[in-house]
Amino acid sequence: IVNDDSDTTAYLGDTVTIAQAGTVSVKADYTSTAKAEAIGAAVGGFVGAGAAVAETNITGTNKSYTGSIQLGQTADKTVGALSVTATSQATGIAKAVAGAAGLGAGAGANATAKVEPISEALIGNNAKIKTSGNVSVSSTGQGTADADALGISVGALSVGASIAEAENTPTVTAGIGSGGTLNVGGNL
Repeated sequence: IVNDDSDTTAYLGDTVTIAQAGTVSVKADYTSTAKAEAIGAAVGGFVGAGAAVAETNITGTNKSYTGSIQLGQTADKTVGALSVTATSQATGIAKAVAGAAGLGAGAGANATAKVEPISEALIGNNAKIKTSGNVSVSSTGQGTADADALGISVGALSVGASIAEAENTPTVTAGIGSGGTLNVGGNL
């Protein structure tokens, strides 16, 4: 079993004031690959039982955000642009192979890959932002889940079962909080 619940965060806190700058960028990148492989085998004269279980779970959170910042609020000074970006990429791979041989052989293989990353990009409540150029808030999340299971039973009265389950359910959010002011010279 392989679990990845790591978090990545980039932020500008509530008390941050930036009077003048070219481009202010707040960026969080999250990449995760989790791989689990299991092999089980058994041989018996009369009864043989083999089992293998492989599981990966990715539930990490990737956040890029600002608090109630003061950006470009000083007279005769400018901030060119603001970019708040969160990008997530997650891959979960689970492979299980089980084999059994005998008169009453049984083999079971179970592979589960769950990919559920969270990606958030936000401008916080009560932020005061003035730029001469663009303001962008962008969040992307991509995931891949791959599960393969193979169970092999050899012998009279043999039974085999294989279960493979793959779930890919990323959550992606981008937004601007309430109560603030935006004075954007370019595109929003």
